[in-house]
Amino acid sequence: MIRLGGQVTGFADAKMTRAGDFYEESIKDTGKMLEFYGDVIVMRHFQQGAPHEAAKWASIPVINGGAAVLGRDDIGSLAEGKCADLFAINLNRLDYAGALHDPVAASLLCAPQTVDVNIVGGKMVVEYGEPIRLNIQNLIKKHNLLADRLLNG
Repeated sequence: MIRLGGQVTGFADAKMTRAGDFYEESIKDTGKMLEFYGDVIVMRHFQQGAPHEAAKWASIPVINGGAAVLGRDDIGSLAEGKCADLFAINLNRLDYAGALHDPVAASLLCAPQTVDVNIVGGKMVVEYGEPIRLNIQNLIKKHNLLADRLLNG
């Protein structure tokens, strides 16, 4: 998010958010409040179904940040030595025009030609839309040679 020019606002302590049952603030109220702080909410919450409930009320996308969404209990924790695979796409470009109402569908159905950020095994492999561990010119040369061999024998 930060590498795309955005900012992250988070809560280090669940007691700071007043969400859930600590102060008995509803998930609805939490979602409505958080929508004024950013363009998307990524929620990890101790209460089962909290991100889904927040998404009903927030006017911005809510992403379930926990592993339960995948039906897994062996992943989803933040601890030293763990890493994540993820990608980020800036939807504010022509490729995605008209698809902002459903960013997940847009990233799957709009046939993206590139991603802005891609992290695999905890290592950045694409940054600002460019592969950082790949020599593009050598790859283009190799593809052109193979195409020529295919066409001309």
